[in-house]
Amino acid sequence: NTRLVSQHLDRLRIPVPEERVNEAVAEIEKQLKADGRTLKEALASSGRTEDEVRRELATRQRWVEFVKMKATDAELKKFADSHKDLLNGTQVKASHILLRVAPDAPPAEKQKVREKLLGIKRDIEANTMTFAQAANKYSEDPANSEGAGGDIGYFTLASGVVEEFADAAFKLKKGEISDPVETVYGEHLIQVTDRKDGGPIDFEANKPAILNAFAAELQKDLLIAERKTAKIDGKPMPPDLFPPAPAATPGAAPAPAPGGTPATPKP
Repeated sequence: NTRLVSQHLDRLRIPVPEERVNEAVAEIEKQLKADGRTLKEALASSGRTEDEVRRELATRQRWVEFVKMKATDAELKKFADSHKDLLNGTQVKASHILLRVAPDAPPAEKQKVREKLLGIKRDIEANTMTFAQAANKYSEDPANSEGAGGDIGYFTLASGVVEEFADAAFKLKKGEISDPVETVYGEHLIQVTDRKDGGPIDFEANKPAILNAFAAELQKDLLIAERKTAKIDGKPMPPDLFPPAPAATPGAAPAPAPGGTPATPKP
């Protein structure tokens, strides 16, 4: 991800603020010294060079400058208005039925699983069984082993729930059932059973959180575009140099991801 961002910034000729890179290196050295280590020792243990670290720090600083260029008040207000569910703490309560299939499974295998889920959905809509009964009978989610009816509780768009799952859930009306939704865990049917809308967003008071969310969305869109034409050589750079999600959600405290919620896998 970092290398793709760097390539994009190269094309835009975003300058590298050398003095800020020096300040960042000095701050790292200060933190290491407090732990009784030197930068040289830290680099040796990680197998990286100072030049590599400086390039990463330069990319981080260039990214900050790029976001500043894009994040005018007008753009941030437009973003906040179009992402209210993300920013105001809106929560949905959902249940799901999971049928496991590997992300790299053949298309025919995935299609077979989707068709099975669509058949289950038809049975539910025909009142042959309830969603909870179907979840207890068919779901392969280990968290549903005690017969929870697929219930995963409340969550927000910032709760750490797998993006595809959360996006699909937030598009549903109360009581509505989704078509099959693919995530890294497999294929899901999702039913929203309740929704708690968040409050109004105070732009000035929540501007830092809005900026974080705007930057995350900007990076996401950039990476999607870059991956279509990316040609990357050399040693891979560490993922997650830039936070992929808002540091805080204004309007309401985000609900913790409940036990059965498909959380975003960690690398």
